[in-house]
Amino acid sequence: MKSALVVSTIGLLLCASIAALPARSVDTAGNESEVADTGSALQRISAQLQQPAQMLGEFRQQKILPNLPRPLQSSGVIALSQELGISWNTTAPVPSRIVMGGNSDAATSSAFSRQMAEPMLHILNGDFQALQQTFYVDAGYAADVDDPQVPQWKMSLRPRSARLQKYLQAIEIFGADSVHRIRLLEGNQSVTDIELLNMKSVAAQDVQFLAAFEQR
Repeated sequence: MKSALVVSTIGLLLCASIAALPARSVDTAGNESEVADTGSALQRISAQLQQPAQMLGEFRQQKILPNLPRPLQSSGVIALSQELGISWNTTAPVPSRIVMGGNSDAATSSAFSRQMAEPMLHILNGDFQALQQTFYVDAGYAADVDDPQVPQWKMSLRPRSARLQKYLQAIEIFGADSVHRIRLLEGNQSVTDIELLNMKSVAAQDVQFLAAFEQR
């Protein structure tokens, strides 16, 4: 497990064609060599990720609801901390804030966010061993990449528990040296697609970073 953070939450799809490995940990009776391939991919991804303890950046989110003709668009600032959790500060179209996980009392009380907080923090921490306790995991690398020094990868997570399946069908994660995008396929047929932008390492006492977690 790494002590640093990758990039963001709930919300991140690269436009490249991602070649998923044949490995599927979803089938406990599956081929052992295929499961081993998935394990090797996760080790490679974990080693590739660069993630400081605190990060600050921006996000663009698109949420597709089955009963709406157009997706809902939003954007804002995201702060990531292994100690404090994840803070989503939406600035447009309507200002709002959600804090997930960590020790913050400001964490949202919605059922979906409570269910998502722990796995999202594991994703952002690169703690894939913990993820495999909650999800069936597939992982693979893109067949063609622009920069062979920083290969692009995709990870797919499907919940093991029936309880979490009520809220979530799958999580798709796309990245290179950091997570670029997370896509949530929700239990109500909604799709949330979040792109992370301009993510940078910040000091624990950075004013803007601390402000993201202040109680309001």
